[in-house]
Amino acid sequence: MAWFRSPLALLCDFLFIACSFLLLFPLDKNITLTSFRQIPPGNETTRIADSNCTRYNARFPSKGEVLHAWVYVPDGRGEAGLPVILTATGLGSQKDLGLEPLAEALCGGGLVAFVFDYRYFGGSTGSPRHVTLPWLQIEDWISTLTYVTSVDPSKHPQENSWQAAIDPSRVVLFGSSYGGAHVLSVGGKVNGTVAGKAVKGILAQVPLLDGRVSSRRALKNRSALTSVRMLWALLADLARWLVGMNPASIPVAAKVSEGGMAAMALSDEDYALWRGKIPTRPLGGWQNELPARVLIGPMAYRPIQHLGENPYPTLIVSATQDFMHDASLPREAVKLLPQGVLHEEDCTHFDVYTDAVRQRVIQRMMAFVAEHT
Repeated sequence: MAWFRSPLALLCDFLFIACSFLLLFPLDKNITLTSFRQIPPGNETTRIADSNCTRYNARFPSKGEVLHAWVYVPDGRGEAGLPVILTATGLGSQKDLGLEPLAEALCGGGLVAFVFDYRYFGGSTGSPRHVTLPWLQIEDWISTLTYVTSVDPSKHPQENSWQAAIDPSRVVLFGSSYGGAHVLSVGGKVNGTVAGKAVKGILAQVPLLDGRVSSRRALKNRSALTSVRMLWALLADLARWLVGMNPASIPVAAKVSEGGMAAMALSDEDYALWRGKIPTRPLGGWQNELPARVLIGPMAYRPIQHLGENPYPTLIVSATQDFMHDASLPREAVKLLPQGVLHEEDCTHFDVYTDAVRQRVIQRMMAFVAEHT
């Protein structure tokens, strides 16, 4: 009969339906199927007495969304425009997860720190939250650079205005970890552009230099079962994205000792340092999750292949005990950069955010900025 199907065909139909269901609704406690909404940030100006600076809010467009930044301006700055340090953070992170102490230190040293959130993070708009793909974040870097370098300080009042405090022709880019990879990539992309003429240097702290190498290291730190679960999460998120459903999200970070089912599988020590950066009430309602499909980004991201296109003076800060990245790559990278300089710290990837290491790194960065601006 025409409608009759063989047992094998029926079995195949059942397996297809079952796999489709499990793909769209994966039964894994580490995969989150609900999404959260952004909590919009305030717009108040904040006086930071300990650093003798004032923090302003800035908003500007990037590819259909609105980016949010905190701008730290020294008190008693005088009439001369100050160099601007454009700053953003790493994978699955945002400006209030570890960058505030850096921004305050730069501001205390007489610089303007312009600290922004990527689309889908913190105070910036975009949904679903926490989409972390390198090409999108590089676009945000270029949008931010274009915005800052287009400011005309003469059109803004000296009082209660960050725009009047800056010299838009003297800009330095600072990125940490994933953000460090981005600033190295941006250097090659803005070379020769109007905005690129304002860039005087690049600071890359513990940057991702070769996603393929780092992904292999991460695989070695995870069990085969965890790797299969992460692949399933990635496929589930892609499937849900195609049919317009909420993301299938995994943690940004987790301990290797507990399986490492996350975008970043960290040692117990690094995980404690990473968790220590997270405030009680993160900006925008940040949560420890991101859509699993973003795992595709780091695996194919290899900034080291394009370092020769970056003509700017560049300081790479590396951690010789980096658990996440190959600690030997920064030495190779500075040889590929036309104007590369290396500063090494005998520490782990997340030690650079601790007070003792941060102070040494900031001193080195301040000297670099003074030399090139």
